[in-house]
Amino acid sequence: MAYLTYNGQYVVSDGKYTSQAPPVTIQALDFDGSTYIQMSEHVALPTSDQFDVTFGMYLDTNSYSYESFFFTCDTAGPSPTHNCLGVYLLGDQLRVWGGLGSESRQADINSFVGANVNVTVSIDTTVGNYNIVDDIKFNGVSQALTVTGESFSFEDTFRIGITTTSFASYLQNATMWDLTIPTVGLWKGYPGDQNSGWEDQIGILDGTLTTVPPGHIAYIQTRPITL
Repeated sequence: MAYLTYNGQYVVSDGKYTSQAPPVTIQALDFDGSTYIQMSEHVALPTSDQFDVTFGMYLDTNSYSYESFFFTCDTAGPSPTHNCLGVYLLGDQLRVWGGLGSESRQADINSFVGANVNVTVSIDTTVGNYNIVDDIKFNGVSQALTVTGESFSFEDTFRIGITTTSFASYLQNATMWDLTIPTVGLWKGYPGDQNSGWEDQIGILDGTLTTVPPGHIAYIQTRPITL
């Protein structure tokens, strides 16, 4: 049996090679309030089902003001509240709105600033005409949740990096990648400064980089994220 090192890690060989895969660095969009992603169509969220929304996030700070990872709503669906979902940051909390204030939940982000975090939001649509936030996990660990009571207006849109038009608060000091909504779509978010990074990998809801205000020339930057 032989030992050697690769990227500072020991690799054991006895005719076969066993090692961890080398790290991968992506170039994710560094949201700074100068841009957001406008999706081509509304999302038809799963109804009468339970599903997990997942994404990766990196936070620069623990102080936010209604800054959204994504907001989607389709008021033409079978029930408006069943077809609305928002994940956003307020103060030192990650909040999830499921279409009804009494069912919205939040989790504390203070221990997760400055690190890659895999987020899982578990949604239950089987009770009532709204999305119940069952669970929020950071890196696979369920977080303590509190009720927010937050409600938003029902707007026909799907955007990443902004809440609703009435709030118009754009995401800053944060990064998101690999957003997945089951049966709907997967958006890698890299290369984050190219529309190709926001193409739907499993569906047809492609995103377009949109500057603030639309048509304004902005220097869109990326952030290296090592997975």
